[in-house]
Amino acid sequence: MIRSDAGERAVSKVVGVILMVGIVVALAALMSVMFLGFGDTLNDPAPMVAFDAEYHDDVEDPDTFHPDLPSNTNEVLVITHNAGSRFDPSRARLVIRDPTGTLYRESWEDASTGQDGVVGATDALYPHAYGSETLSDKQIQILWFDEDGENGAILLEWSGAEYE
Repeated sequence: MIRSDAGERAVSKVVGVILMVGIVVALAALMSVMFLGFGDTLNDPAPMVAFDAEYHDDVEDPDTFHPDLPSNTNEVLVITHNAGSRFDPSRARLVIRDPTGTLYRESWEDASTGQDGVVGATDALYPHAYGSETLSDKQIQILWFDEDGENGAILLEWSGAEYE
């Protein structure tokens, strides 16, 4: 007697195709939830930058640093973007602190004596002191914030010799 399995094989193929389609649909749904659902929670990473900070405590002619510095400037910290990523200056803040707290906080655009374009190599900031003020007892930071302003990173931290 010859036995035929042809009918059972056809059912096996249909079940296999249905299972494969179900697995593909489930994986597609999972991937779309992962990529579309979590996409809004990812933050921009802070730019990778290298700064050079050069302190000058006996300034005779502020124009040699930048023409917009006040004429009675007696100290300048030249902060130069030497290498790394270019970044939007509206997302960077200059913060100057003394041992009692924050004295000054301003955007890179406002603190940079007029730069409002993308910050790249050789661009500089010129925190300065005039009159009886000094930078030697201050801490200066450049902070970067993501678009929401919720997360940030310290791009540069400089402390004067007398800062505690």
